[in-house]
Amino acid sequence: KNHCDNHTIQPGPSISAEPAPPGLDTSSNDINFSSFIQTLNVTKQKEQTELDNQGFSDPLEVEFNSVLKPVMETCSKEAIASGKGWIFSHSRTAEECGKMAHFIMRKSLDLPGVDFNQKLHIVYLINDIVHHCLRKGANDLKQALETVIVQIFFNIFTSSPHNGDSLSKVLNIWESQEYLSELKLTQVKKLLSLSPSELPEVPPPATETAVIKPSIVLQSFATPTPPWQQLPNVATGFNPTTIPIPLWQQSSQPPMVPPPWEQGPPPSGFNRPPVPWSNQNVSGPWTHPPPPPPPPAPPPGGVPATSQ
Repeated sequence: KNHCDNHTIQPGPSISAEPAPPGLDTSSNDINFSSFIQTLNVTKQKEQTELDNQGFSDPLEVEFNSVLKPVMETCSKEAIASGKGWIFSHSRTAEECGKMAHFIMRKSLDLPGVDFNQKLHIVYLINDIVHHCLRKGANDLKQALETVIVQIFFNIFTSSPHNGDSLSKVLNIWESQEYLSELKLTQVKKLLSLSPSELPEVPPPATETAVIKPSIVLQSFATPTPPWQQLPNVATGFNPTTIPIPLWQQSSQPPMVPPPWEQGPPPSGFNRPPVPWSNQNVSGPWTHPPPPPPPPAPPPGGVPATSQ
């Protein structure tokens, strides 16, 4: 047997009554359980949806999960002591106590690969934490756990209503040791007495990929816009949903590229080379000078005599 099978609890002081939450009538001790159950169910669905969509994004909760993993899997004495010590070391203020209670409550939700026994081990851990709180007078953590204890039992019981007897055994120990206030005991007892047909409908559990998510959650899951659709549409007739076809691919003949001197005014002092179609009479600093005149024709009668 492991630590959770034969663990005994020392008696602790009784807990005083507390104000009733919405949906309860303590004056007549009659619980308006229909609205109360709906409130618990709404909270569970909200927490479950948030967990399915965002996963465990808080780094402290990620560390918390790694500490509680041995507790849920083995529930050994060493794992319980380690988990309890870690929680107390991170519960120095009322705000930290509330955060630890919320982390524990989220472990009672429907997680991939987590069965009823693993969730029950979380209840055993709470048992040791509450016992330690009563011995050491850690009222902030005790009160924080009481605010979520009914929600924890609701989360576990509605997912596995056929295992209500195991939860009832733990509750009976807590009642005998006066671990919870009378109001909390009454709420959990009434909850565990419901038949499966009286419980709210439970949605199917999330898949593993729905829970294990990165810390940063994308705001949109739409298909990314191609780069060419992110550019401004400055060209007339440009279709942003397709890649523009280069001009040289739109015709079988390549475009004629004008010579450099046709692409703009020539720089100062530049002499344009002659071209066949150019007008030689056009004057300008960039034209060639006219060719030299031909040599004179020889006189009639032969070559002229050279001077002696």
